[in-house]
Amino acid sequence: MSWKQALIVVAVTLGMGAPVSVIAGSDGVTCVSKGRGFNTNSLMDGTFCQVDSETGGKSTAKASNGGQASADDFMFGRATATASDGATADADATFRKGKAKAKATGNNSSATAIGSDCPASAEGKTGGSATANCGTGKATASASDGGIADAETTVTPDCVVKATATGMGSMSTADCKVKGGFVTVTTTGGGVASGDGVTSPICTPNSGTATVKSSGGNC
Repeated sequence: MSWKQALIVVAVTLGMGAPVSVIAGSDGVTCVSKGRGFNTNSLMDGTFCQVDSETGGKSTAKASNGGQASADDFMFGRATATASDGATADADATFRKGKAKAKATGNNSSATAIGSDCPASAEGKTGGSATANCGTGKATASASDGGIADAETTVTPDCVVKATATGMGSMSTADCKVKGGFVTVTTTGGGVASGDGVTSPICTPNSGTATVKSSGGNC
């Protein structure tokens, strides 16, 4: 029996009776909990998954090749986190309409999705960092090649926000502050842009591009 097979046997044995499974024969782990509390699993290379599910929800975390994934839910929320190749993904969902999906791929990449009674989706790859946080409406964030994307609608009802950033130094910030508003921010190649759906947005292309389309104006 190889060391990897032995590790899988140990992990399954320790988790017997708990809603946790290991992807047998691979460099990854999967943690699943359906309203049954907290569980973790890991491999010797630093690959790690964690779930915490309370009161009727479901959390799924998958990690491979040194990735670290964490998914939490509360009050019927559904959270899914997937991380690979040294990346970090965190998903947190609350209440029945709460859905959080975080996916991160590649070293120094990260994705954080927080959905409180609404859907939030974040994806970070090739060194990108993405955060999607919604308390109402919908939030989507995507970052790659060292970009940073932040999409938030946490207080004002029925807002839709989307932030996309590609390239080192690129930064997109979408933060909706008006009922029924919308903000879509896109940057590339070191551009910086932000919008809140109320005031005039700010676009600074630098050596790349920066655009905002919003209920508060465009640039």
